[in-house]
Amino acid sequence: MSTLYPESYICYFISTPKMNISEIIHIEKNVDEVYAYLMDFRLWSEWSPWLVCEPDAELKFKENSYIWEGEVVGAGKMTLIESDKNQRMVYDLEFFKPWKSHAGVQFDLSPSDSGMQLVWTMQSSLPWFMFWLKPMMIRIISMDYQRGLRMLKEKLETGKINSKLEFSDLKPIDGCHYIGIETTCSIDDVDTRIRANFTRLMELPLKNKLESDDENLVPFTIYHKWNIGKGIVSYICCIPIKEKLKNIAKLPYETVSGYRPPCDAFVATHTGSYQHLGNAWAAAMNRAQNKVIAQNKKISPFEIYITNPHEDEGDMITKVCIPLR
Repeated sequence: MSTLYPESYICYFISTPKMNISEIIHIEKNVDEVYAYLMDFRLWSEWSPWLVCEPDAELKFKENSYIWEGEVVGAGKMTLIESDKNQRMVYDLEFFKPWKSHAGVQFDLSPSDSGMQLVWTMQSSLPWFMFWLKPMMIRIISMDYQRGLRMLKEKLETGKINSKLEFSDLKPIDGCHYIGIETTCSIDDVDTRIRANFTRLMELPLKNKLESDDENLVPFTIYHKWNIGKGIVSYICCIPIKEKLKNIAKLPYETVSGYRPPCDAFVATHTGSYQHLGNAWAAAMNRAQNKVIAQNKKISPFEIYITNPHEDEGDMITKVCIPLR
C-alpha cells in the first residue's frame, strides 16, 4: 500500500528550506497523445492522486487554469504559465485552504523506443522552523506523485483505471481474536511482504480458524506505526480465530496473537488492482488529518480483505478502516 495525505498538505512549502520533488514514469503512448491529454484540465480528475480522494470537490475551469475546493482537498488554483508543445508544461500552483502557499510544477515529456517518458516535478520550500518535516513531506508528496502517475499511465494505455472508491462514514465493525505475522519494512516493500506473509499464514495448521458470514471477519492487516520520513512501516498481517490461542509457541513461524477490538469506523472500500489501494488510504487519512472525521488514535487503522489478499490480479475488494471516537 501506499498512503495518505491531500494535495492541500503541500502548502507546508512556504519558504526555506528548499524542496525539489521529481517522479518519472514510462508510458507506452506517443508523446503528442500524452501532451494533448495533460493539456486538458477537465481530464485531470480521472487520475489526480488528490481529486480521487474527494470526487465531489467543486472544480471551476478557465482556458489556462482550474480552481478546486473541497472539504478534504482544501482549495487552490493551478495555472498553466508556459508550454512547449510535446516537450514541457510549466504551472503555477496556489493554495488557499487550509493554508496559503505556493509552488511551481512542471511536466517534461520525451520520446523513447516504446513510447515516452514523463517527468513530474515540484519546486517549493518549508518555513525555516519546520525544517524537521522536510524528509516526511518529501516522502508524502513523492508517494502522491507515484499514485497519480500509475493511474495516468493506466488510463492512457488501457482507456480506464482499475480503481473504484466507495465511502461509509460510520460502520460498526466487530472485534475478533487473531493470529498474525508482525513485520517492519520499507514502505516500498509492503505489497510484496504482505502477500508473502498471508501465504505463510494460510499454511498454518490451525484448527480454530474463524469461519463467518460477516465480511469484516476475514483476513486483515493492522498498521501500528508509520515513519514516513524514513520510509518505514510496522504492521501485522492477521487471520481471525475463534478464541485466544494458548499454544502459539508450537506454530512453525514467528507468529503473534492478539485481539482487534470492536469499533465504529470510517471505511473507504477500494475495488480494483491492489497497486491503487493507496487511493483508499489517502482518502481515509486525508479526512482524519483535516478533521472531517474524528479518528480514535487508541485503535490502529487496518485494512480488511474481502477478496484473497495474496492473489496477484483481479478486482480485489479491500476495506480501509479508520476507527472513530
